[in-house]
Amino acid sequence: MVGRNLHFGIFSPSIEIPVSICLRSFRNTDLKHICRIWNEHHFESKLGTRLTPLQFEICVLAKPNFSAENFFIAELDDIPCGFLYLDLEIEAETGEFCPSANISAFCVSPCAEDEPIAGALLTKALDYCFQSKVQTCQFRPLFPANLLFVGLGPGDSMIGLTSSERRLCDWLTQGGFTALIPTNLWQLDVSTFQQPSDRVQLGIRRSSYVDRLLEEPELSWKVACLLGHAELSEFHLINRQSRQITCDSLIWTLDPELSQRAEYIAWLWPLDQQIALGKADESLFLLGEAIRQLQQDGVDYVRTASIANQNIQANLLSRLGFIPFQSGVVFEYSFQLAQSL
Repeated sequence: MVGRNLHFGIFSPSIEIPVSICLRSFRNTDLKHICRIWNEHHFESKLGTRLTPLQFEICVLAKPNFSAENFFIAELDDIPCGFLYLDLEIEAETGEFCPSANISAFCVSPCAEDEPIAGALLTKALDYCFQSKVQTCQFRPLFPANLLFVGLGPGDSMIGLTSSERRLCDWLTQGGFTALIPTNLWQLDVSTFQQPSDRVQLGIRRSSYVDRLLEEPELSWKVACLLGHAELSEFHLINRQSRQITCDSLIWTLDPELSQRAEYIAWLWPLDQQIALGKADESLFLLGEAIRQLQQDGVDYVRTASIANQNIQANLLSRLGFIPFQSGVVFEYSFQLAQSL
């Protein structure tokens, strides 16, 4: 059996995998096993995150960008015991794989062989990336790079590895991954929300108004796939004089049957682009008005994700009443670095 200190990296010596462990791609008959493995894996981490067949069917399998080929299943004595989903994107112009890939989900049922099972899955994924000429592979990168399992799993699968996931941390570290990007999941209790008000905000209120689109927003194919299982609301800040849109925001919710949560939660698209355009004050006003409407919709909490050291975003979210709800870190494997060692 494989030793506890074995390195799983793709450029390390080949690992010894017990003959009873078999790797293959996903089959439609795996659905119940996927849910069982997910629930056992997260119960071991005391995260209380459960996955149902309905959630997996609608949130993952129904996505047009889902790939059974990249969904690796590990079997122990012919029984599925672990899985890993690898996201690989194709460049539209060249038809080649993008230089970066990510691991959206990685679960192994707790057992005596869970470490070699994890090592086999991780080695399989990294080898697939290497053969596809991928340069870097991240584990659950910051939203929206993570294309599947959004709203499911630790940190809503938006902020990388959370502090409670010790087994995954050990496996990724042994596999040559490095902790790269610290992240935060922010949460706002809508019941206590008070809209910020100062001279700048009053000036924006006089010169602009907020419009909530009634129809589905126009999205890129990638984003449409990403949020195909969600109810979307797009808000525009419109200048009263020019009638031009000066700022926008996208918020989505899940049907209660899919979310499996007692609370009604809305997710906010990260603020990076708006802040980069120098529209922090406009974003503050727009989000304040949007959250007031979410109050009327009965939303309990609003969540969003950010890189931990982005002070401008953190200040804006804090002014709205958001607090850091969970922290995480994005792990990355660099094939160039691995080859140089």
